[in-house]
Amino acid sequence: MNAISNESADTRREVDRWLGNYSEDHRNPTNVLIHWICVPLIVWSVIALLWVVPVPAFLGRPGFWAGIGMFAALVFYLRLSRSLCFGMLALFALLGLNSE
Repeated sequence: MNAISNESADTRREVDRWLGNYSEDHRNPTNVLIHWICVPLIVWSVIALLWVVPVPAFLGRPGFWAGIGMFAALVFYLRLSRSLCFGMLALFALLGLNSE
């Protein structure tokens, strides 16, 4: 049994494999519509929830935890794809402009 598994034979980048699998799993038009509406709302909700977590005075001002969460997300997306990272950075900037 010297068969090569599908994962080891797949030479695509990790992000391409993830997005390829995601694409295969999300072809239903209703599912696509739900994702276009709900994923941005989920991102906004998580950032908003992190924003209201109390911050000790010695760590900084309100929003510290939201900033940490956004930074972690940007690092995650940067490891996957530079363009995804810049897209998330633009989204976070727009959300930040809307909150002031």
